[in-house]
Amino acid sequence: MNFILTAFVFGCLYSLVGLSGAYIYRRLRLVSVAQAAVLGTSAYVFAIHETRGGLTYLSAILAVVAAAAVGSILVGLSERVVGEDYALLTFAVQMMWSGIVSNWTGLTRGPLGISGLGDRLSLGSINPLYGYAVSSAILASGTFWLARRQEVSLFSNGAAVVARSSELASTVGIPPLFVRLQVGAASGAVAGVAGVFLALFVSFVDPSSYSIETAVVILAISFFGLTGNLGKILLGSALLVLVPEMARFAGMAGARAGYLQLLLAGTAICVGSGAFLRSPH
Repeated sequence: MNFILTAFVFGCLYSLVGLSGAYIYRRLRLVSVAQAAVLGTSAYVFAIHETRGGLTYLSAILAVVAAAAVGSILVGLSERVVGEDYALLTFAVQMMWSGIVSNWTGLTRGPLGISGLGDRLSLGSINPLYGYAVSSAILASGTFWLARRQEVSLFSNGAAVVARSSELASTVGIPPLFVRLQVGAASGAVAGVAGVFLALFVSFVDPSSYSIETAVVILAISFFGLTGNLGKILLGSALLVLVPEMARFAGMAGARAGYLQLLLAGTAICVGSGAFLRSPH
């Protein structure tokens, strides 16, 4: 039962990070490969602040704000770099981020990571897994509902104009950079909330949890929601998170399960690439 609940929590939280990537594409037609860096920024800000004596809830707020700021900056870069060049730029940002957190040992403790997170939280006699399962399910369903509602908002229409042409947006009175920053902040905040929950759930952060491999998996999950129903992201999360975990549970070596996850991620990206190469109209 514990395995099922653990896999369920991971599936819900990674679906949120996948949603953060899909949100950027659906608003601005941009593919970001750096969502693991945004996720990791939230987790590390939370971990560093909490282990230095900060209140857990204040640490969580700071972490989400930091992730929103990083997401805003990342998407803001698309004002200068677009298309395939933007995807390559975010890939480079992800690699640089991984290098920084791995080597800045004075702040992040490098490959050793930061442990003991959330020790001050207590649910009394309730199994913490039940609390995480319920809260992650509520969080995921609520966020997906909000994202779906925003699909038909005036902001979504304005973002569509910016995605088509910044010059056209400026002509009709829509500030392109401001819209991009808003999209990035919203996407980063979603990934930030997931980052805090993941850090609390595993009570540990280290660079390998937010590496380029994780970024590829997140990218693949987001590809399920590039077009059509956002709920397909949940399917992607189940395939790319739950299947490898079930393989590990069945006795597959951890390294082989990781390779299986990358195989599934690569397949999803190859299949999904046809979705964003087609015209949305």
